[in-house]
Amino acid sequence: MRSRRKSIRSHPSHTIAASTAAAIAAGALIAGLFGAPAQASESPEPDPSSTADSAPTASDTPAPAADGVDEAKSTDQPAEQPTEDTADVPAAEQKAAPSALAAPTVLLADDFTRSTAAGWGRSDNDLAYSSWSSRNDVAGVDGSAATLSLNPGESAYLTPRAVQAGDVKISADIRLKANGGRSYYAYTTRVQSDGSSYRLRVVTDADGKVQLSVLRSKDRIDTELNSVAVPESLLGDTWFTLDATVTGTDDVLLEARLTPQGETPGAPQLIATDRSAARLSAPGGLAVWGYASSSAKGQTVLQIDSLSAVVATTPLSGEQPVEPEPPVEPEQPAEPEQPTEPEQPAEPEQPAEPEQPTEPEQPTEPEQPQPEPNTSSRGAATVGTATYAVPTGAVFVNGASSSGAQNGSAESPFRTVQAAVDASRAGSTIVIRGGEYHESVNVPFSKTLVIQAYPGEAVWFDGSRSVTSWTQSGSRWESGGWKSEFSSDMLNGNASWFVDPKYPMANRPDMLFIDGVAQKQVASAAEVVAGTFAVDYASDRLILGTDPAGRQVRVSDLPQALNVQSANSVLQGFGVRRYATSYDVLGTVRMHNVGTVLRDLVIEDNATIGLFVGNDRATVDNLTIRRNGLLGFSLTTAYDSKVTDSLFTDNNVEHFNGSPVAGGIKVTRSRGVLMSNVDTSRNIGSGTWFDESCFDVKIVDVTSNGNTEIGIHAELSSRVTIARSQVFDNKEGIRIFDTENVLITNNDLGNNSRHDINLMQDERRQATHRVGRDPRVSGADPTVTWITRNIDIRNNVFGAGGPRAIFAHDTATGRAVDTWNLSIAGNLFSSSAGGPSMVTWGGSGDVYETFQTPQALASAKNGSWANAMTAKPEPFASMADDIKANASIALPVLPEVATLLGLTTGAELLGSGN
Repeated sequence: MRSRRKSIRSHPSHTIAASTAAAIAAGALIAGLFGAPAQASESPEPDPSSTADSAPTASDTPAPAADGVDEAKSTDQPAEQPTEDTADVPAAEQKAAPSALAAPTVLLADDFTRSTAAGWGRSDNDLAYSSWSSRNDVAGVDGSAATLSLNPGESAYLTPRAVQAGDVKISADIRLKANGGRSYYAYTTRVQSDGSSYRLRVVTDADGKVQLSVLRSKDRIDTELNSVAVPESLLGDTWFTLDATVTGTDDVLLEARLTPQGETPGAPQLIATDRSAARLSAPGGLAVWGYASSSAKGQTVLQIDSLSAVVATTPLSGEQPVEPEPPVEPEQPAEPEQPTEPEQPAEPEQPAEPEQPTEPEQPTEPEQPQPEPNTSSRGAATVGTATYAVPTGAVFVNGASSSGAQNGSAESPFRTVQAAVDASRAGSTIVIRGGEYHESVNVPFSKTLVIQAYPGEAVWFDGSRSVTSWTQSGSRWESGGWKSEFSSDMLNGNASWFVDPKYPMANRPDMLFIDGVAQKQVASAAEVVAGTFAVDYASDRLILGTDPAGRQVRVSDLPQALNVQSANSVLQGFGVRRYATSYDVLGTVRMHNVGTVLRDLVIEDNATIGLFVGNDRATVDNLTIRRNGLLGFSLTTAYDSKVTDSLFTDNNVEHFNGSPVAGGIKVTRSRGVLMSNVDTSRNIGSGTWFDESCFDVKIVDVTSNGNTEIGIHAELSSRVTIARSQVFDNKEGIRIFDTENVLITNNDLGNNSRHDINLMQDERRQATHRVGRDPRVSGADPTVTWITRNIDIRNNVFGAGGPRAIFAHDTATGRAVDTWNLSIAGNLFSSSAGGPSMVTWGGSGDVYETFQTPQALASAKNGSWANAMTAKPEPFASMADDIKANASIALPVLPEVATLLGLTTGAELLGSGN
């Protein structure tokens, strides 16, 4: 029997013996597992020295899995052998010690001395872990520690579902045994039935370097509350202790600390207080979660040991440094296995069956609608937390430098980025010290450069400047001498294509912010009221409707942040904001050449298009692009490019028309594009749009919810795979328009106001129409015909909401859907009795057939098609039990899709599994 590492620690965070844990917690937690009354307190009674608040309640509703990872398999497996530290310790002995040293109330205790091939089995205090992952063997226990072995793009979520906690301290030993690249691990706490949670994360880069952060996930929105870089690497032989506490209700205090084993723990490195209206005050579930970036180069293996969760009576920062107690366990090697409770593990196989407490509609896994396996890994690191290494010979920039000489050294840095670019040789790395850089930078064709933020320092390119001189004129305020003017032209005089008449100022790039909040532009001084502004180019005046006294007023005066013309250049680790980018400039950040790399960039609050990439082999990873005026990201003529782990949300704030281009991301005239683990939600317009002769497109693990137009749209394209994605609450979920060779597999859809899937054909054909062709292909391209056909819809789950689940039609050229080679099989539909019609099938002209049941569809179109339907209309959030009950309806996952999703060939999966 190996010696336990926690027995030699010099700090008290893990001095709880598993044997003690079993005795303290078994009664209450097993009662909670079987549905004890909600007010049943922990057993034994709290120590008299404790406050009443320190005794948690045992909920009869197991915690949901809020981080919704790939639920290909649930591996609630009891350990093959009794756990090693199960000696029966009478409850009375717990009170023998002085009250100041009384053991805290234990929720979870686990030393992982068993062995399991899939999942984590049962903890030392006899709790079953539910696990969700893309492969059975992502999570396991090797007899000495638990492991998460994550291939690129994989995730895992493990929860002792019986545990419900409010104030909680979670601790574990962790280390990276193998590291393929960027990865994420979290304690997920206060998990609510709607999927809301706090996540205290460890983010590691390719070198194992650490960043701690805390997120609140609520209403499908992740909000980062704080983030801090920690000068440690998890990769190697050293174990680290990760401690975290969540305490409080009105003010929720979240703290985390990473300590190398053997060192005395100090103050928490990460502290955040959530006192917002969105804070999570109620008790909830807890879990351990991990994810490896899809851009990782190999498998990441995290080892976890000595995992415990106790009721927190104080945050980490309030802990009294206590002399470590004499080792409680090491002299008891636990070899004399005395399984004092061998019968108990048999019953907890029904962790969620007691779902009768008046809420039967809440399935045991209400996390289903939340595509969170990857959500917490999406987006850029908070500006100021990226830690890209500084190479020898780097060229430095520091806008605050007072050095007389400027030679690019750390001691005499350049004061502008453009000066550094001009002075640098091709192949140089330019490192920017923290600060705000009000400039437009041009990188010439001849200079391949890396431009990055200094580790741990916040660098912003800001296209606005402060305006402080204001004169009141009646109910308005004016500032003179404003010389900046911008073009409102769009596509050579065709602004009317883009501009919604209800928002006539959308194409005017002028922007003004008060205390960081964008004000609405109006056409003239006469229209200015509170919350608005006008720019009078003729008289060089700014006119403002809100009193600027005591406020920061910033007005955009630059059109573009970075114009990179060179091949293979890299931008990473900084933010870009508030540029008055005209449409003809194409993008606030514009990348012209091949092989460009963009990582950890925040691009926000710019006038039209945030990012433009216009050439092959682009790598776009961990970007946050939001609140841009027209479009978040334009990717065009970009063969063999990858877009991963990013957020393109809340764009088109100027309310341009949804067409010809507006929303999250639009990709055109590109081949071989992978888009993986990306969120394109809440855009005004479409979330994800591939158009104009895109070929060989893979859209995987994409969340596109709450867009005003289409969630995922493929138009005038060919060979498109849409897999394991989620589209809810859009006008249309997925639209396939003049596009062939399409696979729509293992997605979750529902509550889209027009159609969940809309298959369309109009009069356009590659052979007869020129607009939209790929300019690199001579003449008509036979691989992209613009004919809707060869469409396979399989293994999807359709929730209630909206008039139709699937609508297929050609009202322009009269092609009957019978000629399209359309297959619909292996899907689960919500009942169409009072819910959405299941399938509407177009004939020649305006003739339609509507099928309300799988049987009717199979009888009319193909007897081999097997689909399933719920007994009553069910929103997706309530379909977890239906998905389980109908799992056998799923067709085997196609080999090429299994490779994409990290599944075994032939696996059967219904819906996304999230």
